[in-house]
Amino acid sequence: ADGNDTTDPARILDGGALLPFGGYKGSNIAMMIELLVAGLSGQDFSFEAEKNDNNDGGPPVGGELMLAMDPARFGDSEHWQDHSESFINRLGGMEGSRLPGTRRHERRGVIEAEGVKIPETLHDQCRAFMS
Repeated sequence: ADGNDTTDPARILDGGALLPFGGYKGSNIAMMIELLVAGLSGQDFSFEAEKNDNNDGGPPVGGELMLAMDPARFGDSEHWQDHSESFINRLGGMEGSRLPGTRRHERRGVIEAEGVKIPETLHDQCRAFMS
């Protein structure tokens, strides 16, 4: 969009680019993750991905990286657990904040208590299908 932000998806297809989440800090996080995943696995970086795309609409060819860390190797793992929980609790308690999965967890409680409401016509179709 000539260097300007846009909400028009057609402008992206016409040579535009998606902005990273979080501005320049998000861009740096994305770059670090790409360097870890593509760099360590030997797979394509994002700018190289098109050369291996077979245009079948399926997922892109690429590698995966699993990074596992043992907090005990960095020191006191119990302190890490308590310290991390205090961070999550503080963040979750801030006005307007929402932690990933919170809404889904709350919704699960409502569904367990009240069940799932579906239109009667859909219920009838499901019962007919089972007959």
